[in-house]
Amino acid sequence: MIRKAAAPDIPVILALGRMMHAESRYSKFNYDEAKYRQLVTHIVANGIALLAEQNGEIIGVFLGIVRPHFFGNDLQASDFIQYIAPEHRGGMAGIRLIKEYIKEARRMGAKDICIANSSGIATERTGDIYRRLGFTLHGYDYSME
Repeated sequence: MIRKAAAPDIPVILALGRMMHAESRYSKFNYDEAKYRQLVTHIVANGIALLAEQNGEIIGVFLGIVRPHFFGNDLQASDFIQYIAPEHRGGMAGIRLIKEYIKEARRMGAKDICIANSSGIATERTGDIYRRLGFTLHGYDYSME
């Protein structure tokens, strides 16, 4: 089941964020839970905050926002975090989270819906899912230390 997150869900969203940080390429960055809590609190109140549940357990999270594009006033949706706990991958939870993100972004008036995978987790599989759901690849994500 996919549902909107609420303030009481923030602790589990923080826990999933810690897991994602540890597993992803982001682990090379320091982890500031107070800063992450501030972002999560803002998105839960103002953005797109979705949870995947299975048998009453929260197994995944999706955080995104809808804001005016930097060139003008058309609204664009962007994701921050999409994460499924490792033991729950391979099912439909991730796809259901993305479909609900699309629905919420459209409901909020987004003209363009963006999604990315810069975490380094399952990049090919994730890209295949994005394409199957109708997204088009427009670039690449490069980094340098």
